[in-house]
Amino acid sequence: PPTMSTITLADLGQGERATIERVFEEDQELLQFFDEHDLRPGVTVEILRRQPVSGTIELKIDSDSLVVGLPMAELVWTVRP
Repeated sequence: PPTMSTITLADLGQGERATIERVFEEDQELLQFFDEHDLRPGVTVEILRRQPVSGTIELKIDSDSLVVGLPMAELVWTVRP
């Protein structure tokens, strides 16, 4: 069987790009949030900015940007290109 990625959005460095492999699927509100912001498997994101002090990262998804907290970013597994 194919191995599952262990790299989350929270693990990526500023300027890195990765493709979302899977998202944590047990929290319905979280799934809805991910869906509304196009955070879904197959989508490529870029880390625009890491803010360790505030515990957030800013993502670029197509032409949009989105700021998420690191706890949420840890629920999105990615694959580096």
